[in-house]
Amino acid sequence: VKEAVFDRVFIGDIDSKGNYSANRLDIDYANSKNKEEIIRAYGSVPFDLNLSSKNFGRFFENDSLDFHSKANLKSMHFLSPYIPELDSVRGTLDIALSLTGPSSAIVRNGSIDVNNASIYTMLINNPLINVNGSAVISDNEMQIKYLKGISLENFSNNKMDVLDNISVIGSIDFSRFFEPNYNLSVNSINNRNIFIDAIPIDLEGNLDSLNISITGRDTVNISGLIEAVDATIFHEFISEDIGTTLAEEEGVVMSYSLNIPIKDEGKFQNSQVDAIMIGEISLSKIGN
Repeated sequence: VKEAVFDRVFIGDIDSKGNYSANRLDIDYANSKNKEEIIRAYGSVPFDLNLSSKNFGRFFENDSLDFHSKANLKSMHFLSPYIPELDSVRGTLDIALSLTGPSSAIVRNGSIDVNNASIYTMLINNPLINVNGSAVISDNEMQIKYLKGISLENFSNNKMDVLDNISVIGSIDFSRFFEPNYNLSVNSINNRNIFIDAIPIDLEGNLDSLNISITGRDTVNISGLIEAVDATIFHEFISEDIGTTLAEEEGVVMSYSLNIPIKDEGKFQNSQVDAIMIGEISLSKIGN
């Protein structure tokens, strides 16, 4: 198959061999290649491929699948169409993934290794660079063994000259794959200057330290401490009548509760004010 597309994801050229019998698609091998990216897979999948069936192309829900794959990738393009907060991940990625159990309750096991990657998200304007990490997936839960990277305003072409300043640990529950449940901790490393341009809370500048937790599924709570050295907060003054209900949100709702001590001086700006700040600020926000 040339230039194959699955749902919203471009896969590339596929070479495969298998047979269909007794309502099961047995795959001897299925290999795809897209430029330098290679995915190899094999297994047995309970697909309904009966042409007269109204469920053609769907899983038999009461039967189990047994599917295994390995991938050597330069990006995680297959995630971006489904996770709106993630723009792209580019680097060297080695992934092993096994899918077993009934289609209504797929069990995922495997591992992910990331090397020299750049992560672009819709939550911050600046990318995380030189990201290296390793994680193990066991019974749908991904446990991050380590994940470290760099967040800087300006960096040289030789990223290896710069030391890591951000670390992520914790776990992500993928029982509902495209609705993950987060339990993560994001921390600074040795108080090395961190630059951040956070879109949801309009915070831009240099941070001395960072200690943030990210938890939840339908409502993702981001809370913790950010020590700012030279930062600017952009925030408009708004008012609401008492009893005003929150607008109904579609999809994942973001909730922020951040405490920001300011070392030396910071700036507070909006269309009415341009002020110098000292002391400490607490930011709270619910909604996207």
